[in-house]
Amino acid sequence: MKNVGRAAWALTACLLVVTGCSESRAKTAPAAPSLELDSKVKLVAYTGCDQMLTDLRTAAAKHVTAWGLWPIVPAAMNREDVAGKSTTDVPDHSTTNVNEAGVDEPDLVKTDGKRVITFSQGVLRVVDTATRKVTGSLRLVPKAQSWAQADLLISGDRALVLFQGGGIVPFGAVAKMPAGYDGPQYVLVDLAGTPKVISTMSVRGAYVDARQVGSTVRVVVRSVPEIAFSSTWKNEKKALKANRETIMAAPIEAWQPQYTIDGATSRVGCDRISHPDAYTGTSLLTVYTFDLAAGFNSAPPISVAADGDTVYGTATSLYVTSNPSWWIQADKDPETTEIHRFDVSTPGSPTYVASGEVPGRLLNQYSLSEYEGHLRVATTGPKDSGVYVLDAARLARLGQVTGLGHGERIYSVRFIGYAGYVVSFRQVDPLYTIDLRDPGKPAVTGELELTGYSAYLHPSGDGRLLGIGQEATAKGRTLGTQVSLFDVADPAHPKILSRYVKQDSTTDAEWDPHAFLYWPKSGLAMVPLVTWGKNWSEPTKALVLHVTDDAITEVGTITHPWVEPHGEFAPPDPSIKRCLIIGDTMWTVSDLGLRVTDSATLAQKAWIPFH
Repeated sequence: MKNVGRAAWALTACLLVVTGCSESRAKTAPAAPSLELDSKVKLVAYTGCDQMLTDLRTAAAKHVTAWGLWPIVPAAMNREDVAGKSTTDVPDHSTTNVNEAGVDEPDLVKTDGKRVITFSQGVLRVVDTATRKVTGSLRLVPKAQSWAQADLLISGDRALVLFQGGGIVPFGAVAKMPAGYDGPQYVLVDLAGTPKVISTMSVRGAYVDARQVGSTVRVVVRSVPEIAFSSTWKNEKKALKANRETIMAAPIEAWQPQYTIDGATSRVGCDRISHPDAYTGTSLLTVYTFDLAAGFNSAPPISVAADGDTVYGTATSLYVTSNPSWWIQADKDPETTEIHRFDVSTPGSPTYVASGEVPGRLLNQYSLSEYEGHLRVATTGPKDSGVYVLDAARLARLGQVTGLGHGERIYSVRFIGYAGYVVSFRQVDPLYTIDLRDPGKPAVTGELELTGYSAYLHPSGDGRLLGIGQEATAKGRTLGTQVSLFDVADPAHPKILSRYVKQDSTTDAEWDPHAFLYWPKSGLAMVPLVTWGKNWSEPTKALVLHVTDDAITEVGTITHPWVEPHGEFAPPDPSIKRCLIIGDTMWTVSDLGLRVTDSATLAQKAWIPFH
């Protein structure tokens, strides 16, 4: 099978709607007894630095290779629209499309209705939505590094700029950070008046993800031991022996996560590091907590001797998951995903609650959902996929439904109340419905077979579901962007109500849900769209659709002006990346600027250039 554009990496995809009973291609397992957690995934605090060093050395030595430790790989950030509360002086507005209402996620643009805050081409900009003018700007990286990407979180007059790493040195605080520092870096900016840097923080490791509740932000970072291995050995056995000896001689500081706040460097204390009974010693996960109003020193970090690649958060819980066989080349069979839950119901550092594991591997954070005391998890295994229900307090398994999508892998997931929706794909896309009301006995109820697939699923009203993905032939060859409207009101008889297909195109919303916007009040849905023609590809435009209870129709497209580059290292890109709703207008964002468009007519009302 051959895909186009950003969908090229898709191997398989079948829409499994998880809402109880049909003998299609899935099977329901009997309820599992409520057993205590396996001890191998229960976290235990170290008694001191000496024990920690001995245990980490021993664990890491078992997993080191002749070429060193398995390399650190920054996890791909994987990302429901929540309307901002309307007041007398703040226009009704959209916010970042997130998984859980009330839990914000980092993105490249934020708005509180009064202001739009963006980061592009190395510059943070503040735009007043009433005057439609840039009221403040702050260059955070040198022009030579204008290609640097960063995400934002905001609270009141504070903005947190999150750089993932890659050698970026924030311009406004060079003296406060080590030169050439290549780990994640965070900059706290005061937005009151002229934007200015308040504080900076840098960490060793790879940024996994972050979540915000109120003004409290929690950032998850994965780090590996800082150990220098010799590269002079030509004999593999001798190299392996030497590397093990190097690990056994490494100091405790090699493992302790390091962070620097305004030039002062610290390490996570041994008393704040925990571990499962079984772990590799090859990486640590650290949760950094800070209140944007108080700064980076508002709470001490905590660490876990574990691998991690996915973060999921609710208002009271933070989940971090890892797949050991993915990170350390382990021949663990069957493949499993470990899950760690932390209580974040109060400000300050999170408190560890429980750990558990499920068979298979996650797709992204949408594979997880906490609801009424239960955690639902969708995973892909070697042969098929399944949905598992766990007691959130202990992460002990209560029930499961397996046998979904034989020979396929999960391609998208959405849980809504007692129902969930899971997509896999190979050649056709069956839509399954599974009833999850009884956590001990989830059961398949219905099936609908379709061509193409949905890579992102979004609720669009009572009993309605939007799918963003690709149309495909009966043999699985993708044809172009497809937006589907499903009727899932009757779990036993799911139906397709409408489809919109744009040939030879793709959208970032397939892999980044932040790029999707649905505004229920007007029924408007917007996605960035890339199309191919004689000139191969065109700058991304915004596709505007109107969604009713039974149909999807095209309203039109929005484009930004093309500006010829003038020798810049990273010329501005007119491709539209995000769409916002503020009052009766649409705001589209690109590196070139912001366009304000009338929501009813699509007529341009203002152009706010960044250059």
